[in-house]
Amino acid sequence: MNKQLPERPDLDQLKRQAKDLLDDNRAQRPEALVRVPQNELAGFVLADAQRILAREYGFPSWAKLKARVELSGPALAARAIIHASLQGQADRGRRDPARTSPAVARGHPGVRRTG
Repeated sequence: MNKQLPERPDLDQLKRQAKDLLDDNRAQRPEALVRVPQNELAGFVLADAQRILAREYGFPSWAKLKARVELSGPALAARAIIHASLQGQADRGRRDPARTSPAVARGHPGVRRTG
């Protein structure tokens, strides 16, 4: 079964899915048993469920899936900003801080203006 990660994957949700697969396998639920290879049914543990879930999402291991999820969303945006800065490209916030900070736009007393 090939699944596609949502646009903003949530690692906690993926962990719950792996735990659900483990619980469903232990309860001998048919929908779980078809997902687990027959030679892995005995001694099935959470790491096995995580690996199966990762493979369903197209990753060779849970570690690779986890790394991909951790690099998405805010972390990915931060990396893009850092990369752009290192490449000498200015982001909008550097050109006009008021566009990215409502406190600056309002002239918040705790925020000093420059220029």
